[in-house]
Amino acid sequence: MSSESLADAAKERGNALFKAGKYRDAVKEYTEAISQDEQNAAVLLLNRAAAYLALNDFRNGLNDCRFAIQKQGDAASAKAYTRQAKCFIGLGELSQAADAAETAKAVSSASTLEQSQANDVLNQVRDIQKHLASFQSYNQEKNWTLASIALDQAQKSAKLTDSTSPTAWKLMRGTLYLQRGKISQAHSIAMDMYRADPSSTDALLLGARVMLANNDIQKAVSQVQSALRNDPDRQDVKQFLRKCKALSSLKDAANNAFKLNNTQEALQKYSELLTLADQDTAQDAEPKKLKAVIHSNRAILYSKLENFPASIADCNAALELDPGFVKPLRTRARANLSTEAYEEAVRDFKKAVEESAGSAEADSLRRELRSAEVDLKRSKKKDYYKILNVSKTANDNEIKKAFRKESLKHHPDKGGDEEKFKLCNEAYGVLSDDQKRRRYDSGVDDMDGMDMGGGMGGGMGGMYGGMGGASGMHGVNLADLFGPGFANFDMGPGSGAQYSRGGSNFHFG
Repeated sequence: MSSESLADAAKERGNALFKAGKYRDAVKEYTEAISQDEQNAAVLLLNRAAAYLALNDFRNGLNDCRFAIQKQGDAASAKAYTRQAKCFIGLGELSQAADAAETAKAVSSASTLEQSQANDVLNQVRDIQKHLASFQSYNQEKNWTLASIALDQAQKSAKLTDSTSPTAWKLMRGTLYLQRGKISQAHSIAMDMYRADPSSTDALLLGARVMLANNDIQKAVSQVQSALRNDPDRQDVKQFLRKCKALSSLKDAANNAFKLNNTQEALQKYSELLTLADQDTAQDAEPKKLKAVIHSNRAILYSKLENFPASIADCNAALELDPGFVKPLRTRARANLSTEAYEEAVRDFKKAVEESAGSAEADSLRRELRSAEVDLKRSKKKDYYKILNVSKTANDNEIKKAFRKESLKHHPDKGGDEEKFKLCNEAYGVLSDDQKRRRYDSGVDDMDGMDMGGGMGGGMGGMYGGMGGASGMHGVNLADLFGPGFANFDMGPGSGAQYSRGGSNFHFG
């Protein structure tokens, strides 16, 4: 069998395989045919280019189109230029694609059908260019959502996906993922680029940006150094390396100040870190997790200084950047507790418990949540600590002194408020009794229905029942509490005596 016959047979097998969608096998047959028939190689090259196009192997397809056009010379066909334009589209080289399509239309021998096909490709190129121009415009405005939609439309017009898009488009997509906080997707794009070309500076740089966005500065430094070794003259790589090194140094200084309790220095360093992290974000993408950690650390420092509004503001900023970040949720919950925003505290603790499921800190968060729920419940009733103006950690002596002060201030015979006076006695009755105080603190009882030792509603007799002339309160002698002038202090109805509003001395009846 002659070489020409062998070539024809291989070509027919290739055509059959192409129609069956077995493009790789078709490439092999076309390659065999080309090796057997140099004279008709141009047609065979265009057939193989079509198979490469179907495989999204645009570079090899373009090479075949170029060789075919070279072999055809002045008689190069419109089909060759149209197919070349499609390969240029796949490579993202749109100006060359438009030129090739225009040439296809201009070929004198082109049929009406071929001219129509070339015109379709030219319109396709223009449509892609329009969407990419929109992408650039939205990207400059930092409208990442619309920029992403525009890139989607460009890919759709080009009949490409993330995996088959040109490298430049993959880089745009990866950067968009970063800017939208989709770090894992950005990492996937970077890995795809790296697998396709391990020497790609763009792939290494994107990977470094992913590391920085994921708050792994040291890995970012290592990755960008590899990129710089590949291309020592890339200014954007040099700039990013300087930024990463500066962030690393400043972060270490801030964390060391934090650990050494140098609060003001740490605050200053974290603020400097935020300023540096925000530099060149249009190019490098916003390092959201890094910034979230900085805001979270600074929030803890502000809480330590009891600047709770500033702490909450930093927590809000951290959670806007990283909504599932447990540490600022916990810090904000504690700050809300300190400012008596109990409902907000409970909500934050619940979210923190949900986000920390399965982690080592989940149990302690659940305990804090239960405590906050008790505080919320109590805030809607009587807060005995607030009534006596003492902290929840006050000892017995502090509670006794506070009761003496508040009772004197609110006693009706001293011009005080009788209801507040009663509340002081009620609060003292609970907080001065270890068992009742523990139950109150734990929130196990409905406070309004808790047995206070003899009924508060009908008077103070339940607390002071059985008092003689110098009766005691749970072991506390009134003379000790108020001084000798108040030894015969009457506690009102139910005590077996009445207080007199007529004088400054208080007597049992």
